[in-house]
Amino acid sequence: MQDYDKPHRNYDEQVSILRSRGLEIPDPAKAALFLSQISYYRFSAYAIPFWQYRDHFREGVSFPQLVQLYQLDEQLRERIDALLTCIEILFRTRMTYCLGRDLGPFGHYDSKYFYSEEKHKIWMERLAKEVNRSNETFIDHYKITYHGYPKLPIWMASEVMSMGRLSRLYDDLRKNFQTPLAKEFGIQPIVLVSWLHVLTVLSVIQHRMCTPCQHP
Repeated sequence: MQDYDKPHRNYDEQVSILRSRGLEIPDPAKAALFLSQISYYRFSAYAIPFWQYRDHFREGVSFPQLVQLYQLDEQLRERIDALLTCIEILFRTRMTYCLGRDLGPFGHYDSKYFYSEEKHKIWMERLAKEVNRSNETFIDHYKITYHGYPKLPIWMASEVMSMGRLSRLYDDLRKNFQTPLAKEFGIQPIVLVSWLHVLTVLSVIQHRMCTPCQHP
């Protein structure tokens, strides 16, 4: 362990550091402007694939190459996010409809519909935390208008619960209540459990992609 002793650097100094490490920078002023828009620390993560060894670039690597990689990553992230959002909304909508129809507005709080009473108890506790953290207007309205908060009808609860919480809800449902939703997609419940798990993992990865890994 040691004390952190790296000083603040202005944008021109950041450009100089990159140059001292062997990065070709045809237009220093343009490079400084770019760093002022996305942060040196974030940008430094994109330099790693171009290193010959730590903090030293391979010969011929230029600043525009790193910018191109950053922009490609941004475009990929935006497209993945758009696709995941559409798929997630579809699952939420169909699940909310099926559970509301088959279990009633508050059936998701009744352990008799689930395999594990203990898992369901933990699920409800974590959902309550998500509801309490939410600043949605409809949550505030419900809280001051109806009894039972933080318990919400499924069509409200599904809007604030994470994808992981939604996936666990379906995973622990008794099979006869899983089946109607699975039929909506023409698959077996066990396959839909797997799909929801994959969607949850992808959502987590997408969130982490918003903050690239930086080196110390």
